[in-house]
Amino acid sequence: MCSLVRDLFKHLLDKLSRELNCNVQSEDFKDLIFIYSDIVKYLNNMDKNWSPLVFISVITAMTRVFRGSYFLTFDSNITQARFSTLLVFTCISLWHMLLILVSASITNELSCKTKNLFLRLKHRITSPNEEIKRHLKECLTPENRLTLWNIYVVDKSLIISSFGTLLTYGILLGTLGKTN
Repeated sequence: MCSLVRDLFKHLLDKLSRELNCNVQSEDFKDLIFIYSDIVKYLNNMDKNWSPLVFISVITAMTRVFRGSYFLTFDSNITQARFSTLLVFTCISLWHMLLILVSASITNELSCKTKNLFLRLKHRITSPNEEIKRHLKECLTPENRLTLWNIYVVDKSLIISSFGTLLTYGILLGTLGKTN
């Protein structure tokens, strides 16, 4: 679903860039505002309906990655078959987590770029088109982003911090109880 929204935002960004380079406001600009409004509604509905499931999925994937990595690193009695199974299990869990987080963060970046471009173009709307300007202001006012259960906005920093968290807890639990 994120790829569909990303494609829509990319197409809209291309059209908006052409509009920005043009000196005269075209009639397509009004249509672009309504298209943006529809995309934002779809994005908000997607976040409202799917963010709890995505949150649970990401937490579960992080737990599986941690568990697999911990046993791969600190289990001294691991057999070759168990090692291979855990390695595949951990890689699949990591891929699952990254697939969700990278896709959502790219979608959020495109949403932000599109919003910023509309903010730049908002000042070019002339006085007779106050209805369009009002509608655009309504679309641009709220934050329209994909979140993890409305707790955290998905962005690139979340990806990096999730790896840092896994590494920190791995080191803490791996050295727990070991003395020199």
